[in-house]
Amino acid sequence: MKRVFIGLAALMLGLFLSSQVNAHTPLLSVEDNEDGTIWLEGGFSDGSSGAGVKILIVEDKPYKGSKKVDLYKGKKVLKKTKMDKNGELTIDKPKGHYLIIFDAGPGHVVEKKGPLLKAGEKE
Repeated sequence: MKRVFIGLAALMLGLFLSSQVNAHTPLLSVEDNEDGTIWLEGGFSDGSSGAGVKILIVEDKPYKGSKKVDLYKGKKVLKKTKMDKNGELTIDKPKGHYLIIFDAGPGHVVEKKGPLLKAGEKE
């Protein structure tokens, strides 16, 4: 009987700890303001804020230039910034296809395609 109880306790502890590991998934919301800007909100699935998390805006194509530039996974970094104290950020849309990277460290990175700049929106 003791072995069964210890086994069940160990199983429940393992399930609890595994749920805690998965409870900190990074989240990124991207909203097109349709005025040439996008609004970003970042955080984590456990409810914690994305305040201060690094944001990269990168071209959505491999960089083939010869100039020395900042790269992220072989793609040209267009902008580096951080989330504000509320885990939010409004930035201008770049020309062309781009990715938004929410980088809170290894295992806590989200990449999303950014909405394109439309005719009539300010650049």
